[in-house]
Amino acid sequence: MTVVGAWRSPASALAWGARGRRFKSSRPDQQSLKVTRPLGTCSFSMLPELDRTTTLTSRKAITSFVAGLLTMVAICLAVIPVPLTGLVCFPAAAVLGAVAIVTGMKAMRETRSAGGRGKTLAVLGLAMGGAALLAALCSALVAVTVWPRLAEAIRLLAP
Repeated sequence: MTVVGAWRSPASALAWGARGRRFKSSRPDQQSLKVTRPLGTCSFSMLPELDRTTTLTSRKAITSFVAGLLTMVAICLAVIPVPLTGLVCFPAAAVLGAVAIVTGMKAMRETRSAGGRGKTLAVLGLAMGGAALLAALCSALVAVTVWPRLAEAIRLLAP
């Protein structure tokens, strides 16, 4: 073996064990989960482990929250100064608001009795659905009371 200064020769690197026992890691790069089914086995890599104690968010709570968001979008679109958007968006907001309220109440009951997750989403869905339903009903009431007078004013102004 040749020693040059304080360093060994590059030729001695193989003697240090570069080709020796387990140069690569013995652990696999990915975790694999094998599921046994009646027809055979399937292999899935990197799946999160779900056990029986994992509680998922209530689907009714998620439905209530999404319906509440869509209700708010419908109310916002209804006030855009584009012809006939109010005639389409206010009834849609009323229906979506009712869906948000009903599914939110069911989700609240479900999370209270079963101890599941999603109470916050259910409360937000109830609040958005209730506010938008109230806004849609108030605007419909105003439209019904103001429409006859507005039609009469338009007839007087038109030649």
